[in-house]
Amino acid sequence: MRWTVITSDLMVFFPAAVWFVCVYCRGKAEGSEPWLLAMILLNPCLILIDHGHFQVELWGYIIMFSFWIITRLIVFLCSV
Repeated sequence: MRWTVITSDLMVFFPAAVWFVCVYCRGKAEGSEPWLLAMILLNPCLILIDHGHFQVELWGYIIMFSFWIITRLIVFLCSV
């Protein structure tokens, strides 16, 4: 996991989840807050999307940019 993901989770997602649970469970039965907070924070969909999907390696960008430059160069040379 990258430090940027961990930092953004600690600064944005965790406090928002805690705030939501506090507001949602206000006036309801005691003891449901930890379970609700655990279900929100350990949701597999959020973990897979946030921590797996957006981690693109630098080499992927380099290869795509190089392919784009080579393609443009070939098109330019063929038009001359």
